[in-house]
Amino acid sequence: MARIRQRLRDVYGVPCAPPHGDPLGELVLTVLSQSTNDRNRDVAFLRLRERFPAWEAVRDAPVEEVEAAIQPGGLHVQKSRRIQEVLRACGGDRGGPAPEGHVAIGGTPRLDLSWMRDAPVAESRAFLCALPGVGRKTAACVLLFAYGLRDVPGDTHVGRV
Repeated sequence: MARIRQRLRDVYGVPCAPPHGDPLGELVLTVLSQSTNDRNRDVAFLRLRERFPAWEAVRDAPVEEVEAAIQPGGLHVQKSRRIQEVLRACGGDRGGPAPEGHVAIGGTPRLDLSWMRDAPVAESRAFLCALPGVGRKTAACVLLFAYGLRDVPGDTHVGRV
């Protein structure tokens, strides 16, 4: 295994992007990336963040406002609903009641997946894959890019090969 890693490093170099620590951002970004290119995904994501500075605001907004924000990314009607479903399902701590300090103004649960940083990968993966429309690849993207956890995003076509 060490020889394979070294050969990959020789060909591709050592990855230099550190984990960014924003699992909710990675989750939304990955939903936005479906059936579009990186440019359109990034425009949609930036517009969403400009309009809604907090994920709780995206979760609680009228769906039409989320649609308008992400429109450049394509499939905005479907993706806006999916993003809100996912954010609603992430409320509280692992789907349970919100722990102390995790309640936003107005009493609604604050969205926080920081527990995944220290949880076993299998537990975090299972939680993510239980979210509406989230599959193995999306879960792996969140764990790898947000926290640098050892999970490999693989397209469904890779599994067939």
